[in-house]
Amino acid sequence: MHMHGYTEYVKTGKIKIFGEVMAVYKGKTLADSSYQPYLAICEKYGIPVAYHSGGSFPNAQQFEWPKYRITLGDPFLIEEVLVKYPKWHFIFEFTRSTVGMRRINVN
Repeated sequence: MHMHGYTEYVKTGKIKIFGEVMAVYKGKTLADSSYQPYLAICEKYGIPVAYHSGGSFPNAQQFEWPKYRITLGDPFLIEEVLVKYPKWHFIFEFTRSTVGMRRINVN
């Protein structure tokens, strides 16, 4: 979606939450530059961001998501984003990642 369109949807209330952002499936984190314009708008208008940082289905890398890495969900990897957008509201899951790592890396 073009940024102008996204902003208009936010302003008119058609978008009330940004997410669930599944950056980890693309081998990215929220610190990736492609998310920055959206995060700036979310902060400006108080839109919460739902960030998927947990596990996935077993052997996700072998089937649909070759760039998926559960380690990319580590909250320390987006610390700079939190500093850059101090008013940002987010929904973040990380507590199940350890269990998720065991499920994904089935040997």
